[in-house]
Amino acid sequence: MAERFNWSNTRRWMKLHLSEHIDPKTGEVNYTSLTEACAAAFERDYSGGPLDSSDHWLWDLAIIVGEERQEKEKERERSRSPHQG
Repeated sequence: MAERFNWSNTRRWMKLHLSEHIDPKTGEVNYTSLTEACAAAFERDYSGGPLDSSDHWLWDLAIIVGEERQEKEKERERSRSPHQG
C-alpha cells in the first residue's frame, strides 16, 4: 500500500531523496526536479494535480527541505572553522 500523500510523508520522502536533486557543480538544490520526483513517487504527477498549481504546498515544502539542508551545511562549516575573536 502506498503512503498517504500528506505533508509529513512527502517531507520524509524529500529528505531521503534530496541528494539526488543537488547539482554536483554548484551544490544547489533543483527544487523543480525534487518536487516533480516527489509527486511522481506519490502518483500525483497527473494533469490538474499539484504540479499544475504554483500555490500547492508541495512546492513550498521542497523549498523548506532545501533550506533546512543549507542551514545544516552552514552549521557544519561553522563547527569546522576555528573560532575567531
